[in-house]
This record gives sequence, structure tokens and C-alpha cells, in this order.
Amino acid sequence: GSGMPLPKRAVGDRPSSPEIVRGRARLGVPLLDGYWERLDDATYVVGEGVARLNPRLYLIWKTAGYCTPYHQDVHVPPHFTLYNQTSGASAFHFLPLLLGEYATLVGRRDGPSRLKELLQRLDGEGVGEVATLGPKQMLLILPGGAHGVYVPRPALQLPPPARPLPPFRLSVIRAAELFVAPVCDLYERLLLSAADWATPLGLSEREAEAEAATLDAFAAVQQRACAELGLSRSDWTFFATLLQRRWDAAAEAAGLEQGANRETTIPL
Repeated sequence: GSGMPLPKRAVGDRPSSPEIVRGRARLGVPLLDGYWERLDDATYVVGEGVARLNPRLYLIWKTAGYCTPYHQDVHVPPHFTLYNQTSGASAFHFLPLLLGEYATLVGRRDGPSRLKELLQRLDGEGVGEVATLGPKQMLLILPGGAHGVYVPRPALQLPPPARPLPPFRLSVIRAAELFVAPVCDLYERLLLSAADWATPLGLSEREAEAEAATLDAFAAVQQRACAELGLSRSDWTFFATLLQRRWDAAAEAAGLEQGANRETTIPL
């Protein structure tokens, strides 16, 4: 830390208004406030030209047996994630991105037994890596690849050389994200300088004409439907949302990956 003295406060005493420390509102949650200050010191030493700390921190708690599907964190720009286990345990399984996404698809579509077969095959071929965190340990997750997370049960009998897990009620992790500054800056420049920032990859002239023609045809059909049913624009949006939910539910019930095959006909 920087050696800055922290104000003393009785347990359970929350400030009436947030304190501002280093340009960020103090949350009054020691697990997160202390974590932020130490990582803020680290990014200052590294330099903001290399990495920038996301001011939003995460406190993640899970019970034994919880499992997160394989995924890649893309909710914010490319970043490193620092996971710090504060209680309990978490097992992270890392796979190449496409294999991780495929494992999630197999689990959702074919069930746990088929997923187990796939993971055993990958493990037998030396694909993937497992890292298990205990209290006071940290894990660095890189921007590439996919990972799944499992909270092991303390009573689980692990084969040697693994040691038995101590009993715990909750698995608690505090997490922080460090943006890869050069990559983040590049995306910002590209998006802010583009005439249409929502279309980073522009369409060719033929593609644009085809898209415009499809949009015109689609609009004509929707306008006729609104006229026949007496729907306003708000009504149309409401029923379109309901229909999308019905399609999603039908696709999930049929064991289809949502959006994987747009040509699949979903019964209305």
C-alpha cells in the first residue's frame, strides 16, 4: 500500500456519504476497498500505458457444487482478471476458446454424461489445465482462452496427490480487471473515429444494397401486420419481445444452441 492512514470505523458503521479515496468512492467493504488500494498501487508502478484498473470490482460467492459453464469474459474490453480466493475453494479448468465454447454446447445439448466423456478425452490428450485456489491464493486469467469454474464439495474424495479440502460454507472470491491499455486505446480510437461506430467492419456496396432491400421488405410485412392487427409501434415492440422469448424457449427445449443455426425453423 501507499502508507495512507485509513479512517477508523466501528464494525457495522457505514458512512452516510461515500468517502472519495484516489478518485474512487470508498464502498465501506474492507475486502474490496483494501483490494482496490493495493492494485491501484500496483498499476501505478506498472504504468497506465501498460494496464489500467477497472474501478468496478467484484465480490463473488458460491456454494459447494456450483458450476459455471465454459466461457470467455467479453463484457468489457480485453483484460486480465485477478481472482483472489478469500474463503473456500474454486477449481478453474482452462481450455482453448473454441473447445471451451464447444464443451458448453455439449453440456447444454447432450447432458452431463456426454460432457464428462468429452472432458475425459481432452484430459487424456493433454488438452487444458486445472488450477485450484484456496484461501489467500490468487489466479491470473489471460484475455485469450475459455474457462469453467467449479466449487468442489469438501466431502469429495480426491485421488492422490491431492489433499483433502477443509470444510467451508461459502466460496468467496474478490476479482479485479486490468485492461490491456494499448489494445483498449486502439478500440477506442477506431470506434470514436468511425462514422458509424456500431459497424467497425463495414459492408461492401453489394452487401449494403442487399441489407437495405431486406430491411424494406421486412418493414413492409411488419407494417401490414400492424395495420391488420391494429398495433401501435409500442404494441409491435411488446409482441416482438414476447415472440423472441418464445423462440428462445422453443430452441432451448429442442436442445438447440441459441443463434447457432438461424435457418432452423422454430414452431410459433
